[in-house]
Amino acid sequence: MSKFSAMGRRIARSLPSVTDALRISEYFLRRNLLVLNYHRIVPREQCPDGLRPENTLFVDEFESQMAFVSRRYKVLTGEQVRAIITGSAAIPRYSLAISFDDGYENNYMHAFPVLQRYGLKAIFFVTTGRLDREVQHFWWDRLDRLHSRVSTEDLTGELRKLDPSLHALSDTHIRLYFKTLPGSRQAEILSRLEQQFGNAEIASENRTIFDSMSWDQVRSMASAGMTIGSHTVSHQILSAAGSAQVYTEVFSSRQRIQDETGQECWCFCYPNGQRRDFRPLDEHAVLRAGYLCAFTLIPGAISSHSSRYALPRIPIVETRDIRILRKKAFASEKKPNAQPL
Repeated sequence: MSKFSAMGRRIARSLPSVTDALRISEYFLRRNLLVLNYHRIVPREQCPDGLRPENTLFVDEFESQMAFVSRRYKVLTGEQVRAIITGSAAIPRYSLAISFDDGYENNYMHAFPVLQRYGLKAIFFVTTGRLDREVQHFWWDRLDRLHSRVSTEDLTGELRKLDPSLHALSDTHIRLYFKTLPGSRQAEILSRLEQQFGNAEIASENRTIFDSMSWDQVRSMASAGMTIGSHTVSHQILSAAGSAQVYTEVFSSRQRIQDETGQECWCFCYPNGQRRDFRPLDEHAVLRAGYLCAFTLIPGAISSHSSRYALPRIPIVETRDIRILRKKAFASEKKPNAQPL
């Protein structure tokens, strides 16, 4: 028995400890690229009673996060990200990139100055139809404004009249239902709901919460070294659209960005960005339209083995607490000689 015990001890000593395993995992994390994802950045005072819309950070929270990442990580430019993705550069240690989706005006008004203050660059994925004012507001913002003054029961009742196949819906189910619809059907149903329940006017001081950037603002950011990528024409979730519409969404938006900025639009990101929101044929459409890569909202880090047309990103939590940011975005990663939080 003692012989087997001694053998067991020798084997145990030859295996990596838990600490060693963590160090190994941290080593690989250091060699991967994290891409943080944001949507809206707004002043706290613009949100009544401090209540924030979905996917919104307050300016002070965003500034705290930028101060943290600029101090602790190598924040890459869009061109550096491009070089990594195309294989012409290695991933630097402790590197990350910053991205924004949708093209809200608050990105220009409030996030852009913070980035400049810390000497950081970011990738902004814009929805060109919103910039061209072809779409008045995003469907989820219209739905949220309806929800703010109409009960779920009343909304469900009206939706059943428009689509009798629907059953009882919660707020979450209503949102998921809209995600499955083609853009034209979304607009049709929302217009009917707004006719039924009224369309509340947005207060002027709150317009940057919902409004999109202008092309002048986009050009200003591009000339300052920000990268402009495509988020389709209308924010159509690609898996809910036919192949012809998908190609129009990805091709036309790329061409529009290039015409307006005079710069190549080499990167794309999928609306909503979960695995169910794009198909292999959608990835192929992005490739055919001339993009070098496409980003998702599937959590994870980019490595040398990542699929170029399904790149992961980290959706950032709405908090000023850097400990939460670290836990969500950086897991157990620890840097030598790291400054205490």
